[in-house]
Amino acid sequence: MELLVRLLREFESDYNRMLREGVASVVKRFEVISSYAHGKRVRVTNGTESYLGTTAGLGPEGLLQVERDDGRVVTVIAGDVAEAR
Repeated sequence: MELLVRLLREFESDYNRMLREGVASVVKRFEVISSYAHGKRVRVTNGTESYLGTTAGLGPEGLLQVERDDGRVVTVIAGDVAEAR
C-alpha cells in the first residue's frame, strides 16, 4: 500500500508540474532519469520493419528518438524497443 501511495504522490507532483510549466518540463525530467533515453543500443521492431540504432533522447511529445545505423534519426511512435545484444 505504501508503494501505491508513493506512486500516486509522484504522479500528482508531475501532473501539477505539467499544468504549471507544460509538458516539456515533465518530458525533460523523465529523459534525465531514464536509462534508455540516450546512448542505448537498441533494436526497434514495428509492424513493417526491424532496425538497429542508438537512442537519441526524447522528442517534445515524449516520444523516443533513435538514430538508426544509416544515420537517420527517427521517432518511435509504436513498436517494440529492446536492448540490442
